[in-house]
Amino acid sequence: MKSLFSFDYYYVLPLFFIIFGCAFGNRLEEKFEQSYPLERNGSLSLTNLNGSITITSHAQAEVKIMATKTVRAASHQEAERLMEQLKIEITRGPDFIEIETEYPRQRRSHSSFWNLFTSNRPGQFSVSYEIVVPEQVKLNLRTTNGHVHVENVSGELIVRTTNGGLKLIDVDGSISAKTTNGSIESTISKFDAANELDLVTTNGKIKIELPDAVDATVYARTTNGRISTDFPLQTTGHYSSRRIEGTIGAGNGKIELRTTNGSISIQKR
Repeated sequence: MKSLFSFDYYYVLPLFFIIFGCAFGNRLEEKFEQSYPLERNGSLSLTNLNGSITITSHAQAEVKIMATKTVRAASHQEAERLMEQLKIEITRGPDFIEIETEYPRQRRSHSSFWNLFTSNRPGQFSVSYEIVVPEQVKLNLRTTNGHVHVENVSGELIVRTTNGGLKLIDVDGSISAKTTNGSIESTISKFDAANELDLVTTNGKIKIELPDAVDATVYARTTNGRISTDFPLQTTGHYSSRRIEGTIGAGNGKIELRTTNGSISIQKR
């Protein structure tokens, strides 16, 4: 016998998702495109909050910025208001470009389940970037919710995100790359004696490919996972399947790889 208060989830759940989708049914998208000159070995910094970052290179002394601004809100009027406040600010000089993403201020409202289905529901917004830079450039890239992809650049590289993976392909120079929830994949085109490589995540694996001729001191550690390497390693300290300390070749450069939940793989290209 069915209870008086019983109901069929097969009907309720689809209805819930339909209503939830209506709460963000108003979506606006706006493109941003600009180009600026940048000297060789100049620097580019980018600060974002929600959205991916993709960096590629070309042989010109110029930076091309292509961004997609996206806003979702409960009403078209609210979406337009948020889009107007979602701004990309550029500060630049002959040898530097700074990109700041300014996000809208949300209207305060009393927390309520029913706000999900009314105009009191906070909007959602993001900015995804695709940027073409000179081949030799210093990069400082920061986002919170989004992946970062960098390819074919030479120079110091700093990358930070919280929720997203990092993919660094054919890069050359000292690298500091950190995320919390995401894997890190890096292919190093050249590793000089002065280079330092620091890759850190919490929930994700780390995979690095190095050229055959590499000299570096290596420290790698994981808590829940295993470490493997294609290179002959001369141990200088602890050595196990979850932690290694040693040198490759003369040990001039420095490589540090750390994760908590994930494997670590050091491979030859």
